Amino acid sequence: MRGLRRVAAALVLCLAAGTAAAEPPPDAGGRYRDALRTDDRDTRLWYWGWGGVFVLSGAYDGYMLHDAWDGRGDEAQKDRREAAADLGCSTLGIVGLLIGDVGPGVDVPYETLDETHLRLAVAEQARREADNRGWFAHVANAVVGLSTSLYFWRGLGRPGTALLNLGLSIGTGEVQIWTTPTHSLELWEREGGP
Repeated sequence: MRGLRRVAAALVLCLAAGTAAAEPPPDAGGRYRDALRTDDRDTRLWYWGWGGVFVLSGAYDGYMLHDAWDGRGDEAQKDRREAAADLGCSTLGIVGLLIGDVGPGVDVPYETLDETHLRLAVAEQARREADNRGWFAHVANAVVGLSTSLYFWRGLGRPGTALLNLGLSIGTGEVQIWTTPTHSLELWEREGGP
């Protein structure tokens, strides 16, 4: 029985090697172009999707600020400050998208480049994608979430709101970081780029 398994395994390996040898070598320019094309599409969806999330969040925070504006007393003042801090966080999300390295789409004419320039374009896009997922993005996310939560807890005396804000702020930021399109980065790492 073992001999039959060994023969079957050898046959499968020989067939796989023969099939691999018979296939033409893949077009590297095509792989690079496909990665950039996919990044271009997915980055636009990611950028405008997250922009919409932050704009809607800011609109809601602005509404809450307006709604709390007419109130009198200490609680109304805390509501205004809380809404203003939330509006600031939503604004930071929009500003982060505007000044970030990954903008809406890929900014190179990848359809007309030769293989050498495509490889350079993929390397640059991979660098941007790696930076967008790097340690600075995570630290900035944590600083914004912790600072506003600390303000809610210590400044406004609202520990429940602070905990909710901490979870939502850091959670939303991490989802944004980890959903960054990375097709060029994955190709670059698979190809053994530096």
